[in-house]
Amino acid sequence: MFERFPLWLLCLLIVIETGQFSLNDVSAAESPSSFGFARTEITPEVPLRLSGYGNRDTVYESIDEPLYVRAMAIQSPEKKICALVSLDSIGFAGTFTDRIAGKVKQKYGLNRDQIVICSTHSHTSPQPMEGLSNIFATPLTEAQREASQNYWNKVEQRIVQTVGKAIKDLQPGALSLVTGKVGFAQNRRVLKNGKWTGFGVNPEGPVDHSLPVLKVTDATGKLRGLVFNYACHCTTFGSDYNCLNGDWAGYASKYIEEQYGDIVAVCTIGCGADQNPIRGNKEVAKDLAIGHGR
Repeated sequence: MFERFPLWLLCLLIVIETGQFSLNDVSAAESPSSFGFARTEITPEVPLRLSGYGNRDTVYESIDEPLYVRAMAIQSPEKKICALVSLDSIGFAGTFTDRIAGKVKQKYGLNRDQIVICSTHSHTSPQPMEGLSNIFATPLTEAQREASQNYWNKVEQRIVQTVGKAIKDLQPGALSLVTGKVGFAQNRRVLKNGKWTGFGVNPEGPVDHSLPVLKVTDATGKLRGLVFNYACHCTTFGSDYNCLNGDWAGYASKYIEEQYGDIVAVCTIGCGADQNPIRGNKEVAKDLAIGHGR
């Protein structure tokens, strides 16, 4: 259990245990800490090339689901604010993160060590303009490159705005850690005589099916938001599927938010680099992703 905690979550739990934040047995009314959540849509306005697979050479065919940036802000009793941001994307370069951190510092006063920006790593999300530059067999055309650059410029702005909205949303709350379990991740590193031979399904490989959840409630006990982590790629869809989709992480956030109403459900995928979800061909992949998310 908890073999594949993301580092940010481990650090937060250490801070909690040392007394800077309240966990479990303190009500929201008594809590010296405050929490805020925000969500902003980042669905492209025009079709773009999707990342994740090198043989993709056309823009996406349609939009299955909108994409979002989600954020949680935490304020300690000493009024220090930290923010966690999760983005429905394949990933992004350090230079992208640095620019966002600089703008967040300028607008909201958060230092670089007060913000974490991560990706759900959906392989049915737009190709980044920085990083993964060698993934495609067919490079982006100039028109595709311009459209992608315009998109990522807007995403950058919306991430900064979302952090600001989460900070503005800060209010006293009770923070608790609960743990669930799901089972769709599979180790994908195939070994022969102890050496890696390629990607596939390795039933003997390590996997962590624990689902740690940080839950924030208000003074009435009502759920305000949560962060959940499952160590697994967002690769339910293969290269033959060319539609915009946040994969299981996007569906999970969507269904949690629909079930509980006015909340934000932030997803992180932890140490899931060697894990794939149960996958299928183009005809069944969407149903599988929905099932994983539920």
